[in-house]
Amino acid sequence: PTVPEAPEREVAGAEAAQDRDRPQKDVEAIRPEPRKAYDDRSRMHADGCLVERLETRSPECVYGDPNSDTTVVLFGDSHAMQHFPALEALARERGWRLVGLTKGACPPAEVLTHERSLGREYRECVEWRERTLERIAREKPDMIVTSSLATYRVIKNGEPLDRRESAKELEKGYASTLDKLRRTGAKVVVVRDVPHPDRDVPDCVSRFPDRLDECALARGKALGYHPLNVRAAEAFSDVELLDLTPVLCGEKKCPAVIGDVLVYRNGAHITATFSRTLAPWFGKHLQEPARS
Repeated sequence: PTVPEAPEREVAGAEAAQDRDRPQKDVEAIRPEPRKAYDDRSRMHADGCLVERLETRSPECVYGDPNSDTTVVLFGDSHAMQHFPALEALARERGWRLVGLTKGACPPAEVLTHERSLGREYRECVEWRERTLERIAREKPDMIVTSSLATYRVIKNGEPLDRRESAKELEKGYASTLDKLRRTGAKVVVVRDVPHPDRDVPDCVSRFPDRLDECALARGKALGYHPLNVRAAEAFSDVELLDLTPVLCGEKKCPAVIGDVLVYRNGAHITATFSRTLAPWFGKHLQEPARS
């Protein structure tokens, strides 16, 4: 089953989140259409700027105004890259030079993780992270925006840790990275990880377009992961934390569709379409950076 695709200019997306406690009950036309949701990714992904598992170097990945005196870096894994459409719109509006530095399944936290698809420790992530931190220092950015998935499995002393111990190590590793980013003199902004769906959201919406409540996520469960990047950010008085939860969730549930836009494309990744509708929200919360 499917739902007709709506033109992008006719959907509200995040602008409709003001009515989050009165969630959308049904949808007649949607964007992206559920069958296309998985591929609803950003220009940054198409340009190869989400570095593949075995690669350790990022391409140039410069957007916005390449000659601008204001440089903003987006740094992290795919959960950071999903915010690129909103930041790119903001970069065009404000004349920023936006540099996208992301790698698949590679958190900013200074830890060694287990990479499930490779079936081993993720040494390429460590190498990419070190090179990327060096590049960020050379870029001398005015602002760094970072985010990541909160549920990686950490390897310590050659052994994978359980979920609780992994969370502790990730939090410490994230704090270590944030400290290095602060030392560049840039304004550092951490975006809290988004809700984690417990189902295939596009599939659910295609089945229940007239009963979207069937596809809404229980807020407590969707946000039940360890908020490691929040806690790491709170350890520094000069690190800013942005939390999209008030946009993505009501008091009890996190909708699958907001303003006729499908929120999640797969897993806990938001669609590029929904991200673009978040540009005004990011614009409101991200002030013009000034180097210290």
